[in-house]
Amino acid sequence: MSKLLQRFGNMKVAKKLLISFFIILIAAVSVIGGLSYQTAKKNFESQIMSSANDNIKILDDLINQTIEAKFNDVTHFAKVIDSSLYQGENQGELKKIFSQYINLHPEIEQVYVAGNDKKFVQEPDIQMPTDYDPTTRPWYKDAVSKQGGIIVTEPYKAKGNGHIVVTIAKQTEDKNGVIGLDLSLDNLLKTAKMINIGKKGYAFILDQNQKIIAHPKEESGDKAADAWAKQMYQENHGTFTYSYDNSEKKMVFATNPKTGWKIGGTMYASEVVEAAQPVFYNMLIIMVISLIVGGALIYFVTLSITKPLKKLVVTSREISDGDL
Repeated sequence: MSKLLQRFGNMKVAKKLLISFFIILIAAVSVIGGLSYQTAKKNFESQIMSSANDNIKILDDLINQTIEAKFNDVTHFAKVIDSSLYQGENQGELKKIFSQYINLHPEIEQVYVAGNDKKFVQEPDIQMPTDYDPTTRPWYKDAVSKQGGIIVTEPYKAKGNGHIVVTIAKQTEDKNGVIGLDLSLDNLLKTAKMINIGKKGYAFILDQNQKIIAHPKEESGDKAADAWAKQMYQENHGTFTYSYDNSEKKMVFATNPKTGWKIGGTMYASEVVEAAQPVFYNMLIIMVISLIVGGALIYFVTLSITKPLKKLVVTSREISDGDL
């Protein structure tokens, strides 16, 4: 370092000025370019994350629209259906009501009511085992324990067509039975799979027990057991960075208050860098042009300063030699 300073001290004034100005120019252009690139990167990340939040809001609204309407329907059925309707002669009338409802709501796979006395009426009418006891089923038990509250089961595959469905159930107001609706989630799954976060990212939905409802790369009904899934259940909403297949990813998530389902949007962190690359290359071109133009200007400015100084030195020597 001392040798470099010594060499610099022994240089001519013109070289000193040229090198000093050039170092200042390089430093200034590098700092401005670096800050501009970092700002552009942050802006791209902000835009992508904002888009992810918007898509999550779309799915949340769709879940609310889908579920809330069925909450209202099951509440209505719980009010008007009592044990007299699903016992004996009245079963035919009840099935007719259920059939009309399904015709008006094709997203409903099945409607049924089960009594405390194990009576079971359903539409469409599917042959059940002779020893079938609806009061032992989780949807029945959960609805009874909720004491008038509405329950939503984990997603599962319907036996008939393999559709992913959830059961929405509620105890009847006379406390003698439980009304249930099997809701197909096909429309929700299709919408979720159409959503892109960035270029390679995607949206997905998990239920309250970490079971997959909608995911473009995983099977519905499977459990999401990875660390990133567990982290989503520590808060109602938020963002975090995690590692997946040796790649860094970013997650945005929220919780649907009606169902407790988690709605997530994930993307590769490298997409932010890729999105900012054109800015980086443009910045390099501008920096090179700035250095060339600035360097030329510095050279001519240095010459304009050093030429008069050289003349002054020559004149001073002539005067000192007695040449007046």
